[in-house]
Amino acid sequence: MPNQKICYALALAALLLSSLVGPMLPKAYADSSVNIFFLGAKDDNGDGVADAKDHSRLFASLHGAPVAQISADDENVTTFDVSTDLSKVAYAVVDAGKVALQIVTIQPKNVLHVELPDLTAAQRVRYFPNMIWVVGTNSKKKPVLMGIDPAQGKVTAQHAMRLDDTEITVHPAGNYALAYSNSGALGVFKLPDLKQVDLGLTGFGASIPFWSPTAERFVLISAPKDKPANLDVTLVDVAKPKVTRVTVPHFDKKTKTRAVWSDYGRYVVFSSADYDVKTGALLKSTTSLVDTTDNSVTPLDYSGNLLTLLAWAPNDAAVVALAQPANATDAPPSFVIYDPATKQFTLLKAPATVQFSSVRWSPVNPTLGLVGLAPTLNQYGVFTGKSPAFDVSNWVLVTNDQTLAQSILYWTPDGSQMLLVNAATLSKDKAGKVTASNGAIYAVDIASGSVARLSPEDIAINPIGLEIR
Repeated sequence: MPNQKICYALALAALLLSSLVGPMLPKAYADSSVNIFFLGAKDDNGDGVADAKDHSRLFASLHGAPVAQISADDENVTTFDVSTDLSKVAYAVVDAGKVALQIVTIQPKNVLHVELPDLTAAQRVRYFPNMIWVVGTNSKKKPVLMGIDPAQGKVTAQHAMRLDDTEITVHPAGNYALAYSNSGALGVFKLPDLKQVDLGLTGFGASIPFWSPTAERFVLISAPKDKPANLDVTLVDVAKPKVTRVTVPHFDKKTKTRAVWSDYGRYVVFSSADYDVKTGALLKSTTSLVDTTDNSVTPLDYSGNLLTLLAWAPNDAAVVALAQPANATDAPPSFVIYDPATKQFTLLKAPATVQFSSVRWSPVNPTLGLVGLAPTLNQYGVFTGKSPAFDVSNWVLVTNDQTLAQSILYWTPDGSQMLLVNAATLSKDKAGKVTASNGAIYAVDIASGSVARLSPEDIAINPIGLEIR
């Protein structure tokens, strides 16, 4: 990746000249062509705060229409998922310790109620064309995977795990489920019949396994039975099945290691971290990339810095990392771009006085979206930078609304808009007075820079489980 050519003039002028600074972000609703589903709360009990004491509700904005409530006012929604064609949504509700699934056809609206026998909690819902899977807990406190046929509206498959701490995850394609316990017990089940797959995997597991986002395989760190100290990255193809061990640097037992996938499934990010026993402070860390096309291992070394990988470009063509100076705790971090093809880092320079706080790639082209703030000027902005120069002077929005700096940045699937999601917060002053902020969801149009508020002011935003289609 070529070195960046950074031009400051436009962004600097926008930040320094108050006449160019936009107003506070809009409070009124404005249309935006985006499909978004999210959980939120209203002040049901009238205590002046929308919080966990109120019902959790499911909301949606489809094709630019105003936000509408999907769930009923008396329902408490814990989790949800949406069908691929956006025509239906399934969500779990809890009432008096009993769990049910509501399958809603959005237009015309129709609700199919399905009781989930013996479930006392529902953690996740996954909606596939021929089956809806619910991960929950039963009355014996055992994790359960339950399958519901959306056409029949009834439970057709279920399996309770033996160990209480088992975590269950369903593969994105819906053909397999993975169950893992901190004790090291691991099992993979073929769906929908829930038959366990013989993987031929032996030895000791030392990390949480993660599904690939693009292939029917998972990754974990494990060691052979005869060499328990030799912890390597282990790739498990569940369809064949096939187990591949990739040798990576070995560390002391006290070192925390982790293996996760890049966003598009080509690379495995293998990281290690050592922490101070008393303070919990990070002392040192390493990061390597495993290229699963040839199982080669490339250490990532940005001299004198601790790296945290943040966001991958389309097709894993590049990754943005946060670089924190290792021996200077008061030094500000920087953002760098790593190109796996050239194995080169490029510093992503912010305009003068600006600090970047959030970054994410457009899903359709190598364009970066960034949230930046100029603390001394009390100004906040949204910037974009396009490959190969990544000239981040291309600002899209400048405002003096500080909620922008607290927002999580997303893109719409077509890359035409960035979404700024600001979660609801509660703060208490020295006198004990509680102040609530409901948060908000904004859409920023890349071409025009116009801003649309998607969420009404009376909804407290819960960003967990946000779905953008």
